[in-house]
Amino acid sequence: MRAGTVPLNALMVYPGTRRPLFTSVGGVAIMQTLPPEEAHAVLMDNVAQEVARRGPVRLDALRKMRERSDALGFGANMGDVVPSLHAFAVPVQAAGGAFAAVCIVGEAERYGAERLAEIRAELEAAAEALRADAQELVFGNAGAEPRFNM
Repeated sequence: MRAGTVPLNALMVYPGTRRPLFTSVGGVAIMQTLPPEEAHAVLMDNVAQEVARRGPVRLDALRKMRERSDALGFGANMGDVVPSLHAFAVPVQAAGGAFAAVCIVGEAERYGAERLAEIRAELEAAAEALRADAQELVFGNAGAEPRFNM
C-alpha cells in the first residue's frame, strides 16, 4: 500500500512489487529480524538474483545501505542507492516473525540525518498499529482462536 501525494520518479518499489529483500530498505528491515544464519542465506540468494538480473553494478550501493541500516538498527538508505533520495523502514512483526515493513521515502532535504529519531519513532508507531490490526484480523477480540490462517 502506498500513501502520500509526493511523486517520486526514482521510487523503485511500487505496490505489489516483488524483488529480493536486500534491494529495498523495507526488505533490509525485514532481514534484520532473521536469525544470522538465515539472514546470511537470504543475502547470498539475493545477491545471486541481483547479479543474474542486473550484473554487479549495484552491489556496492546495496552493501552501503545494509551497513548503514545495521549501524542504525533499522532500515536506512540515505542516498546510498538513489542519490538525493532517502528511505527508512521498520518491520511489522507478529508471532511468526516479520511479515511486512513500513517505509517512508522522500527527498534528502526533507528526511535528513537530524530527523532519524523522529522518523524511526513514527515508523515504529505505524508498524505497531499494523501489527495490532493484523492480530485483530487473525485472532479477533478474544485473541484466542484464529478466524482464518495467514
